[in-house]
Amino acid sequence: MFTEILGDIENGIDIRLRNISGFVHENQAVEGGSFEDCVIQNCSFINSDQKDNHFNHVLFSNMSWSLGDMSLLVFYKCRFSKVRFEALKSTKLVFSHCNFDDCSFEDSRLSESYFTNSVFKALKFVNCELDRITFAKNQNLALSFEAVQANHLLFSEFNFQNFHHKKSTIINLVAYESVIESLDFSGMNLSRGQFSSSKLNNCNFEGSDLTECVFGESVLKNNNFSNANLSRAVFTKAQLIKNNFKDVIFQGATLAYSEYIDNVFDCASFSMCSAIESKFLKCSFKKSELSLCDFSRSLLVDTSFVGALLHRVSMQNAVKQNTMLSYRGILDEDRNLTKAELWTTN
Repeated sequence: MFTEILGDIENGIDIRLRNISGFVHENQAVEGGSFEDCVIQNCSFINSDQKDNHFNHVLFSNMSWSLGDMSLLVFYKCRFSKVRFEALKSTKLVFSHCNFDDCSFEDSRLSESYFTNSVFKALKFVNCELDRITFAKNQNLALSFEAVQANHLLFSEFNFQNFHHKKSTIINLVAYESVIESLDFSGMNLSRGQFSSSKLNNCNFEGSDLTECVFGESVLKNNNFSNANLSRAVFTKAQLIKNNFKDVIFQGATLAYSEYIDNVFDCASFSMCSAIESKFLKCSFKKSELSLCDFSRSLLVDTSFVGALLHRVSMQNAVKQNTMLSYRGILDEDRNLTKAELWTTN
């Protein structure tokens, strides 16, 4: 039966309204095909390269793709049930308005691909390499990563509530206008991540590498960042409420133009940081070390620096209300640090 289908594809005939079942297709490429309103079930593609194929309203059920290359494939309004993608090298795949139930990518490499407006009832990536993958406007009921090495992932308008990960590394993660809630990122490498215009609530980033991460215009509430590395991280026009930053490294971080309410920065290390024109309400910097930091034109209310070590810290034109400045070191309160001294752009 599939030999006939390959003949139709070679002759430019679209494959429509077919029920394709119970075959094993091995060592033969499928290229340039168009499948519409079909059912493909109980089948296997083994070492069968797939290129430039389009699938529209196709049901894939109880089947597997393994050991081949897949490129330039488009899946539109397709349903995947108990489908396994294994040991594949895939690039430029598009899954739009699709539904995944009990599906997996295993031991595969996937790059430059898109999952948009789709439903993940159960989709997992196991021991995969992911590069430049976009997840946009999806309904996430159960998406999981296990032993995944990922670079340049974009999540747009994505709800992470049912996202699970284990033994994975995600570098250059971009989560734009997303909701990230109650997730455990402890000990992970999330460096150069972008969390702009998102909501992060009740997450655990303890001991994580968050260097050069951006949290611009985001709302962060009840998160644990203790012992994390936030060097050169950017918090601008953000709102942070009841977060734990104890023992965090803030070398070269930008904390400017933001609002900090009831956050704990105890025993943290700040070096060459800009926190100008920000509001610190009920925050604690007890026993922290601050060097070459600028709090100029900021508002500090009910905030404590008891036991902190301050060296060349500027609070020029800052407003302090019921703020404890029991510190050790040199406070350049009436001096505006230069960019050369601060190494950050105001």
